[in-house]
Amino acid sequence: MWLIIALFSNIPLLLIGWILMSIGYFLVLKKAGLKKWTAVVPFLAERELSTVLFKKIRTFYRSFAIAAILMLGAIYLGPKESKGWMFTNIAAIVYELFLIRFYVRLSKAFGKKKFFTLLLVLFPVVFLPVLGLGKATFARPDLGPVKQHGKVVGFLLKAGLVVVSVLEIGIFGFIVVKQTVSTTPPSLLIYKQLDEISSALSGIEGNSDVIKREDYLDSARIKEFDPSREHFYTDYSDAQNVVVLTYVIGSNLEDKGGLASLNLRQIKESTKQGDGVTFVLQAGGCGRWFTKGIKNETVARYEIKGGNLTMVEDVPDDTCMSWEEALSDFLTWAKEKYPADRYMLVFWDHGGGVFMGYGQDDLNKRQEGNGTMPVSELISAIDSSGIKFDLIGFDACLMQDIEIAAALEPYTDYYLASEEVEGGCGWYYVSPFGKLAKDPTMPTEALATDIISCFDQLNTVVADGKTDTRSTLSLIDTSLAKPASTKLSDLFAKADDAVKNSKKDFADVAVAANDAYAFSSDFQIDLIDFLSNLKEADYDNTIAADEDIDEVIDSVRASILYRNKNSADGINGEAFAFPYKFTFAYTDTRKQLVALGNENEYRLYDDAFSIMAAQKKKAMESDEYVSNALLETLLSSSSTMEMLNNMVLKMQDNTQEEWYIEGFEDYDDSEALVDIPLNKDGEGYSLELDESIWEIIADCKTNLYQVENDGEMTYLGSSHFGQNDSNGHPMVGVTGNWVYIGGELVSYDAEPVKKTDEGYVYNGRVKAKLAGEDIILYIEWNPVQNEGDLPTEGTIVGYDNSFSEAVGAILDSKGMGKLEAGDTLQFVFDRYTADGELISSTTEGRTVVVPASGSPKVEFKAIEDGDYIIGGVLTDVYQRKMTSEIVDVQ
Repeated sequence: MWLIIALFSNIPLLLIGWILMSIGYFLVLKKAGLKKWTAVVPFLAERELSTVLFKKIRTFYRSFAIAAILMLGAIYLGPKESKGWMFTNIAAIVYELFLIRFYVRLSKAFGKKKFFTLLLVLFPVVFLPVLGLGKATFARPDLGPVKQHGKVVGFLLKAGLVVVSVLEIGIFGFIVVKQTVSTTPPSLLIYKQLDEISSALSGIEGNSDVIKREDYLDSARIKEFDPSREHFYTDYSDAQNVVVLTYVIGSNLEDKGGLASLNLRQIKESTKQGDGVTFVLQAGGCGRWFTKGIKNETVARYEIKGGNLTMVEDVPDDTCMSWEEALSDFLTWAKEKYPADRYMLVFWDHGGGVFMGYGQDDLNKRQEGNGTMPVSELISAIDSSGIKFDLIGFDACLMQDIEIAAALEPYTDYYLASEEVEGGCGWYYVSPFGKLAKDPTMPTEALATDIISCFDQLNTVVADGKTDTRSTLSLIDTSLAKPASTKLSDLFAKADDAVKNSKKDFADVAVAANDAYAFSSDFQIDLIDFLSNLKEADYDNTIAADEDIDEVIDSVRASILYRNKNSADGINGEAFAFPYKFTFAYTDTRKQLVALGNENEYRLYDDAFSIMAAQKKKAMESDEYVSNALLETLLSSSSTMEMLNNMVLKMQDNTQEEWYIEGFEDYDDSEALVDIPLNKDGEGYSLELDESIWEIIADCKTNLYQVENDGEMTYLGSSHFGQNDSNGHPMVGVTGNWVYIGGELVSYDAEPVKKTDEGYVYNGRVKAKLAGEDIILYIEWNPVQNEGDLPTEGTIVGYDNSFSEAVGAILDSKGMGKLEAGDTLQFVFDRYTADGELISSTTEGRTVVVPASGSPKVEFKAIEDGDYIIGGVLTDVYQRKMTSEIVDVQ
């Protein structure tokens, strides 16, 4: 076993051990009268000795083959890949189990007692030579009589054994290869995929099919908002050359899928169309590159011009590109080496907004924080370069926050980024930058319009012709974002004054945040959607007058020059950092808000999160509440990892955080209720709650369980679908229908309802296995006009690996995975005892094969007759969970 571990951990140790083992086996083989030369390779010596220590040589080959397959997979993946280390350990265990039997028999063959046998098992490197040098002689063990068979029967038995062994090892090998290839696809496969994707995208051509600010504001209204300064670049007519500085951190996106190389292909193609553009790159941060001219596991600077990539300068290979100094050095160097009429800057890799920052270097990992470059460091690096940019863009996820746009105002005229996670293919570079290469006087707004329109077309191609409503990309005029940010800051100050003294005003802010369009893991939300919700919730204008909120909304809209057409209702082109549902994310978010000087914003959050922390701490003093919170965590978690993380978060005492402000302990005397009584009311059950409690309820769902004959329960999920009572409050109940995918019943958990111009949009997620891997499917339903109406049909918009749901794993993928024709899905259900203890989490029902359209049919169908129980789960504005009693339904 130590040989296998040493292969990855310590090469000198491997060589020393190999020599000692070979010496020991040579001496043992000599005494046994077997082939001494096999001692050169310990595995061969073990095979040679197995011929006399076991009845069948299959005993050796079976363990050796399984361990060898695992080790080949581990070597291919490499020691930095967690699955590679897992394969190594499994291989060691498999072969060690064989070796234990092997050494026990070898010790007996030399007549040794149990104590020596134990030492031989534990320290073979030492005691094999002892065995060979000792006085004991080798005596072949008596393996018992060999059963005699006729020639035909004997041949058939041997052939059958060979077939079984080959099938067994073949099936195991297939599983390991499949796991290995899915984790790190072979280079040939990636090159093939890049060719196919490039071919599919080749027809994309930029156009003006975008949403403009003029669609919301007339020109007279737009002119009312004064910019913070004049643009750095006011006249493009004399521009002869444009330098696009491109900071490419390959990370797992390049290493596992060649996605950076996909965009580099497009960049090279764009520069063939003219001499007006030069791309200057710093590339690193990953083990493998799929672009000719970029070496694996290196960091270097390159030039792309005229369709050719040329290496210009090496950078130390231990450079972590997630550090501020690395970015600062690149920008300063580029300014000196590449003077230009116009500068643009593009960042390529993972992104996580104000909370998570930008860039995850997998080659030289940054060990502190989230492993990424905080936004404040990124701004500092740009500042130190002294460059004034025409455009700064992020071909990365979640970077379109107003806090970032306003912070970039001193350095760039325009800012291009996405509110939501981006698809792995990112932007499309050929058409827009090809036009710029032909004409370096091309206005930046025209360039950005081209990029945005291409972005929609690209995501439609990737989605097999369907509109990808979660794809977002927008262009901000930073000279207008800065004053919009100032107006927003003033509104935050008013909101802070209000929530400190009024439970109702706190509830208004909380409900506005709860109902706003949230991106990825709810760490940031759409700004205009939030402001619109706040205006509606603050009906008595105790936080701000309607015209004041309208002024902020219009100011933000004036700064959003263009955005893509395909994004869903509720997405308006600019987000802001407000991790309302995840208090744990506030500590890191606050550090950035402080560094960026957003004082009114973090002061509001300090008070709001302190109020929530105080209410949660009081609730945690109730054993009943704690039990119900843990059960709800168990039900709503998509994986063991997520469950453990969420349990820690739910139990965490946030009153110990440095941002916590004392004095809100008696802010609200309401309790987090348990076993709220239910009353039969038509087709559902109304909840016995005082109106004062209803005022602080932000969300209400119904949990559904199927009861088996033995009293065990299968959790079918949660839903918002139900009627309201006579007072307009949600009721607990189900319609007799449930969610089916591809005709199979699934366990469906509802996400918050989104109110859009087209109606109410329901969302949810489903636990499943994709070709045996645990995943989470994300479901989006067609809009309905009235809240509580049952949607007719839904769509699987994408999936994540279950580990991506864990805290802090937002950067595991650039965008959600898309199902492909032929993929196989099995649906996972959790089973519980009558007392609520988890028994198992297993797949049930038939396997669903993804059709050519890429999405199996998602629908509501009548659920089969049987015994069910339902219960309500309410979330209040302080993020406390309340539960109703449960009732039996047929």
